[in-house]
Amino acid sequence: MLEDEHLHLCRVRTQRSVPHYLTIADLAKEAGISRSVLADRFRHYLSEPPMSYLTRWRLQLGAQMLTSTSCSVAQVASEVGYESEPAFNRAFKREFSLPPARFRLESKSARQSRSAVPLKPNGIPRQTGKYQIGG
Repeated sequence: MLEDEHLHLCRVRTQRSVPHYLTIADLAKEAGISRSVLADRFRHYLSEPPMSYLTRWRLQLGAQMLTSTSCSVAQVASEVGYESEPAFNRAFKREFSLPPARFRLESKSARQSRSAVPLKPNGIPRQTGKYQIGG
């Protein structure tokens, strides 16, 4: 899906300014268009309002941090622009259907189970998949 240059400028600014509080007016000014035009373009090209996009972007970054760092939930919340851990927890649960700490735990468990290689009794990895060699 193609987008116009004004919307591109807003998305770049949003992604560079995650911890800073942005308003629609800030984004519109950055793009050089009015707030109503900005909102219309976001809805047309991205099917969501600008602030919904920003919220989703911040939560995606938070999810990435939860799975790739040992930062506390409070640190992650602050890094992605939330002023309080409870506000981050509520928004995160709305987006991912799990609170952040449980999301981290379940993501870690899923990674560990995917990386485990089944072994034969003699310690040799089992062949898995459609074509197995030997028994």
